[in-house]
Amino acid sequence: MDRKCVSVYLLQLLCVILSIQTISTNKKEIERLQKEIGKLSRQVMLQQLFIEEKIRSDGDSGLKQTRIINDGTKPYHFPTTRSKRGVAAIHDHSHMKRTIGVGEFVAVLNGVEFRTRHNDPELRMPSTTSKNFLETEEIPFPDVPPEVTQKPTEAEQVQEMREWFRAFNDQNYTERDYRKYFKPVLCYLEGMWVYDNYSHILEPFLSDRHQFDASTFDDLEEKIMFTSYGGRKDGLENFGWLPKTIINIENGKSPLYGQWIYRIVCHPLKRDLPLNRLRMADDLSSRMMFLRSEEEEMKTRRARFKLNQRDSNVWNERFNQNPALIDSLMGEIPGLDNYGGNLTDEALNLPAYSADGKNMKKKKLLNSAYYHRFWEEIRPDYMRLSLRKRAFSDSNLFMSMTSQPQVGGKSLNYCSKEESLQNKPCKYYNQRWSYAVPFEIIYLNPLSNWNPYNITYKGHYKNDPEAQYVTENGKRNGGNDIHTAYNGTNSWYFFQTPQSFYSGKEKKRGNTGNGGIGVLDRNGKVRYTRSAGIRVFLPEIKDIGIIRQRYPIVPLYSEGNTAYKEMESLKDIVLENNKYLKMFHNVLEDESIEKLRKEKIKLSVKSGITLVMSMATISNPGPHTHYIDLSAENVKALKSNKKLNVRSSEDSGHFHRVKIIYRPHLSNPFVMKRCDNKRKCWDGHKKLLLENEAQIPEVEEAGKEVNEDERPESYNE
Repeated sequence: MDRKCVSVYLLQLLCVILSIQTISTNKKEIERLQKEIGKLSRQVMLQQLFIEEKIRSDGDSGLKQTRIINDGTKPYHFPTTRSKRGVAAIHDHSHMKRTIGVGEFVAVLNGVEFRTRHNDPELRMPSTTSKNFLETEEIPFPDVPPEVTQKPTEAEQVQEMREWFRAFNDQNYTERDYRKYFKPVLCYLEGMWVYDNYSHILEPFLSDRHQFDASTFDDLEEKIMFTSYGGRKDGLENFGWLPKTIINIENGKSPLYGQWIYRIVCHPLKRDLPLNRLRMADDLSSRMMFLRSEEEEMKTRRARFKLNQRDSNVWNERFNQNPALIDSLMGEIPGLDNYGGNLTDEALNLPAYSADGKNMKKKKLLNSAYYHRFWEEIRPDYMRLSLRKRAFSDSNLFMSMTSQPQVGGKSLNYCSKEESLQNKPCKYYNQRWSYAVPFEIIYLNPLSNWNPYNITYKGHYKNDPEAQYVTENGKRNGGNDIHTAYNGTNSWYFFQTPQSFYSGKEKKRGNTGNGGIGVLDRNGKVRYTRSAGIRVFLPEIKDIGIIRQRYPIVPLYSEGNTAYKEMESLKDIVLENNKYLKMFHNVLEDESIEKLRKEKIKLSVKSGITLVMSMATISNPGPHTHYIDLSAENVKALKSNKKLNVRSSEDSGHFHRVKIIYRPHLSNPFVMKRCDNKRKCWDGHKKLLLENEAQIPEVEEAGKEVNEDERPESYNE
């Protein structure tokens, strides 16, 4: 090889070496940058966590704000959780078969704040046959009582149908069992994180009136940034603010993004829900806006309702530490796995058991694929149940596990500190969750299926070709002759209730529930009808009055705020000062006050009591006691010779379910009859319940070992 060739070879070799060094250097730099991106992504995740944790601690999950469209001189003149006319901007679209009128609002679910578009969801429920993500089906409408359809004339059917509505309004099912034909539906607001890998915007729920006016989520974000910057509003109200976040970091380098979505869906309850289980929440700022009395507010869309804590005809204002009526109702609702879902939450080596309060010997694992707030877990040290509640301090939040891969999940390699120090293997968990709060109760009625004129229903106004003939491209508008009356009905023009059924007047034209609309029956005869869709209030019915169909029960974000709780306390004291005399620091000592006290002693505070269990005597878990809070109603029931089943406070990692009786001849008349379904508590509490903590004697028997026959059974069997 000559000198020239050697030189060329050496030059080429040098180039290769330099290239390898450059590649090696670049590779190291790329790896360094990837790690830095991973660290920055994690910091962004922590910032998002900080924001969510702050929102969680500032309030509960629930409704936060509606759009302001007015002015005023007082803060309460401006809407917060109500628009000018309705809670969460609810309204009517009763001319449509399945549309529930709901406007725009801001809400919070588990620390995630978002703003909706104009909603107007369809009346739909999760699928009963499919597990597909976000798949729903129509909720069936109630049947028409045969006592109505068997009547030969329209006038007789109208009269009989009125009697069924009278029975519902009076809640009297002795002669006409309205419960078969007036069905309560629970609608709920649901939210979740999904992986941001959609090439087009995802519409989580159906609406015949509104969809997001954006091709992608990025497009929607651009429109929200622009309109928020300039204070503009989309004329069709089809913009919404749905946040995006970093859910996870893949291999410590690549961020995985999550997109927040929400939907409003409904569920037909398995049971009747008497109207007396619902009571208007006295949101004073709403009444002050128009200076309305409670009775006047009840007759408006602005009225918001609460469910009784118990499934009882009697309401009592009291502290409650057990699952409430709403827990049993929301417990019927599946999460994103739909009605066939069945998942268990076994995180942190503590499986979640049902908190239904039934026999502890038959305690079952909780089906976490359904919405719930409470669960019970078994302390591994001495096998006792402890009551737990989702979230740190959120009164309203319901949660459900899902197996849907589209939902952004969280993973954890869990080891206790002791296990980590001993280099024991960790257990891997991966979970996906969705969140919900109750939104409203709708009482479906037979009007949706009642069709005494045999008017032909021609299907969905967009999807079914026959439906187009109802209006004939605008030539028919519900007029009073055969040329302008609607030619049958469809999903948008749903008029079939006889005009004569109602006595109250409505607007004859408009898009929110027309009255006196002409529709051709199957024989081409013009029939005068009213809309048969879902309303907040039905028009007046002769000799019965106006009946409410929709009861908003959506909780408020502000209810979890300390200032709101103080304001609610003060409001009760001011508005019911005779009832809460003992809460005043100074009460005027004059004759009128003294007379008031004597004459209205029943209006003073009816105090409950707190009972104290005796000190436990078993060495594991050691000396401790529990408290049992009884309301005035509880005390009254016990003194009436009734037995009471209650749950104690949780101390030393467990609680007890106790049955209490009252024995007035004893110095300590409250006696524990049963404890955890046994004659005595497994940890040695005595049967007498003390009314004063000072009565608890010094612990003399502490440290006693548990007897074999007193050991609790394992709940894992």
